[in-house]
Amino acid sequence: MEVENHSSHQDFRHRPPQSDRGLNKRDESSQQVEDEFLKSDQSSKTNYMAELYTTASDILLKLRKHRGTVKTLCLEAPYKHKKKLYALICQTLKHQAAINAILKQVPFFEQEENISVELAQLLCHDLLFGGGLRCGGYLRYTVTKYESKLEDALSQVMINRGCRTKQDLEERCLSDAFPKYVRINTLRGTWSGILTGLERLGYELLSKESSTISHILSSKLAFYQDSHVKNLLAFHPRTDFHNSGLYKNGQLILQDKASCFPAIVLHPPPGAICIDACAAPGNKTSHLAAIMHNKGKIFAFDISKHRMQVLRRQLSRAGVTCVKTMQNSFLDADPTDVKYSAVRYILCDPSCSGSGIVSRMSHLVDDTSPGAKEQGRLESLSQFQVQIVLHALSFPNVQKVAYSTCSIHKEENEDVVATILEQNPLFELADALPKWPRRGISSVSLPKALASKCIRTVPEEDGTNGFFVALFVRKQKRQSPKQQNDALPKKRPKRARGRSLRRPVTA
Repeated sequence: MEVENHSSHQDFRHRPPQSDRGLNKRDESSQQVEDEFLKSDQSSKTNYMAELYTTASDILLKLRKHRGTVKTLCLEAPYKHKKKLYALICQTLKHQAAINAILKQVPFFEQEENISVELAQLLCHDLLFGGGLRCGGYLRYTVTKYESKLEDALSQVMINRGCRTKQDLEERCLSDAFPKYVRINTLRGTWSGILTGLERLGYELLSKESSTISHILSSKLAFYQDSHVKNLLAFHPRTDFHNSGLYKNGQLILQDKASCFPAIVLHPPPGAICIDACAAPGNKTSHLAAIMHNKGKIFAFDISKHRMQVLRRQLSRAGVTCVKTMQNSFLDADPTDVKYSAVRYILCDPSCSGSGIVSRMSHLVDDTSPGAKEQGRLESLSQFQVQIVLHALSFPNVQKVAYSTCSIHKEENEDVVATILEQNPLFELADALPKWPRRGISSVSLPKALASKCIRTVPEEDGTNGFFVALFVRKQKRQSPKQQNDALPKKRPKRARGRSLRRPVTA
């Protein structure tokens, strides 16, 4: 999972607009105006804000190519203010339908060779919906040339859609109807201590009878304890803990409910030796460490240098001390290496399509039905996923391997499980979270008896991201009747009464 760097728009600040594009031949006064804009772009603040747009445009491009989620791509981006970046992208996506309709009437990006569709969408959002452009220089000069036409197009779109205000054009996300899940980190605090801290902030714990999504949607200060995941709390979807001391000191970890399932299913005991095959950004790794009470060892793999830095920061904040980070591909780890000889538990959460993550607003990014190109990508991903899990099963002493994806596609879930069971007869499926009602989808290759041992989550029905989890366990060696008889404890011979069993002493 290497971080890709797109630099197709990095030079726009130093290139003046072409005289034959978008405008009539400029006179001397307009040239002076342009020069002033370009001079203003030399300030560090302007360059900094231009970097916000170029970074965001790269992320929008990756989203359309299904190369990650909004949150993950923002974390990986080389931009300091992640929250500002994330907000810009989310708001642009929410207004994307209206923005596209506006740009269809005023396609100024076609007239400006240094402005891509993604960059035009971001600039159009800030100009029309976001309170104004946050840049100077060439970008501001270019967009303001078309400002009146863009405003006219906005008015026309509002009329066509019967909207009275700009807010009416905003598309609501499915995630707005989901709780904000927060996991109590028992490595940094206790349930009672953190609960007291939340009450001091004004939050109120609901009773078990009132612990429903509808109750927290109606109150921004109410929260409840989840009934499936220990130490998981559910808050109003707009709750923000980033500035809270409880989050900053690692007592609270922002983690979606379904994302907690893999570590719970694997459930390594304290003192165990584990591997997290695809560890970054680290929520599942820290969850494993909490379940193990920070006792034992977890080898955490990730091939990306930047993602590894994110992982280490997350683990440090969470107070995790039992992890050995490995900046390598898990596929390069030698199962026969002596340091892995005691590994009994492996968590595999490899790269996937991310089609189950509603917070990425995939329905606002692209059509979710897989076309020919997307189908080819799913096949490529599933081959990689099979490779990861089969490699995990090749560790000589591993007993349990949890496989998970944040995908809704059968190709990455049940089909992968069926292939693994076919290729490795030494392992079988265990019943993952028996009390969870939604199970895997059966097929010819994975009959109902096996598919029902896997679990799925459906966003619209379960109030969490779409997820899939399967648990592979090593089969117990079956012994022959003779082996079973030999394994029985041997009866000691009865000692004869009044007679010593010692050998007679001979001369």
